[in-house]
Amino acid sequence: MGKQRHSDKSESVNAAISDCARAIHLTCELTTEGCPVALLRSTLDSAAILLREYDHLAGLIAQQQKVLQSLTNLTPRQHEIMDLVLLGSPSKNIAADLHISQRTVENHRAAIMKKTGSKSLPALGRVGLVAALSDAETIAA
Repeated sequence: MGKQRHSDKSESVNAAISDCARAIHLTCELTTEGCPVALLRSTLDSAAILLREYDHLAGLIAQQQKVLQSLTNLTPRQHEIMDLVLLGSPSKNIAADLHISQRTVENHRAAIMKKTGSKSLPALGRVGLVAALSDAETIAA
């Protein structure tokens, strides 16, 4: 689903750039003295803004794909523990709920942080948010 949306956005940006190029070309044909400098600058500025937005969106999509890929490397138990951590449960409570030792939970948490590249719980929360948004997009489609 993420690739489809990226493709749609790429086509929209490319269409807008083509429209700008056509506007410059038509304006140059319609005037005997060539393109007015102000129109040309304005059109080029608009094209530059579109390209920056496209680059920004492409970067966000790449980050989202990287996060989703990191989640595929987690074991089912790590997914379970990550969900409980993101709900705010302390390791001691997770251990009691899952009938495992607190040290095992801490080892799983460390592996989750390493596999997802998260350096803090807020960073792990962002990973969880990306996953939840991706799941919501999949369900909505």
